[in-house]
Amino acid sequence: MSTHHHHHREHGHEHEHGNATPFRPTPRLAIAVVVGLAVLMSACLVLVSPGQAIVVTRFGNPIRVMTTPGLAAKLPAPIDNTVAVDLRLRTTSSGLHDVGTRDGLRILVQAYIAWQIPDDPEHIRQFLRAMRNQPEIAAEQLRSFTGSALEITASSFDLASLVNTEPGQIKLDQFENALRKRIDEQALKVYGITIRQVGLERLTLASDTLSATIERMKGAGNGCGGKVRARAAHG
Repeated sequence: MSTHHHHHREHGHEHEHGNATPFRPTPRLAIAVVVGLAVLMSACLVLVSPGQAIVVTRFGNPIRVMTTPGLAAKLPAPIDNTVAVDLRLRTTSSGLHDVGTRDGLRILVQAYIAWQIPDDPEHIRQFLRAMRNQPEIAAEQLRSFTGSALEITASSFDLASLVNTEPGQIKLDQFENALRKRIDEQALKVYGITIRQVGLERLTLASDTLSATIERMKGAGNGCGGKVRARAAHG
């Protein structure tokens, strides 16, 4: 009888001991949970910096464009991913182009273009589609646009309205405005890029027509040096 009672107490002790063991998370497990939560939170947040747009893509398709600086929420990858688009002002030089004026004279002209991507979602998406978010390719396209626009714009101006000893006869502002309008229309429509400023960096008489040009301008009472540099401007 005492043996049975002893066994019963042992069984009871074992049963009671099993129910009383509490779960105590180890410090290592607690740290792992905290780190996991931090990683998940960082995967769901994106920082929009000043002068930048963030495009959120879901399975490759753009679904949202954010331009207001600060933190914004998104779903973690691979569901949502982000593309950063630089909205800061950039400048590109056209290089020197040989173009003809309205009065049939050849000039060498170089322009600079100050451009950027507007901070509206439509044009940001358009830039991503057309340029794959590569400003270098956009600059190449702008140089090409500008070369064609210089040829067309120059054909609307006489040389005397671009190079003259009389400041009142010079129409460089009109030339630059016409050039900007022509480039801006193409760039915005095709690539989602807006032109902020266009200016002439250099304007030189072509060597093969220099002598004839000097004689013509002397006959009209205007002097001209061998090399005329237009007003310089910087973006």
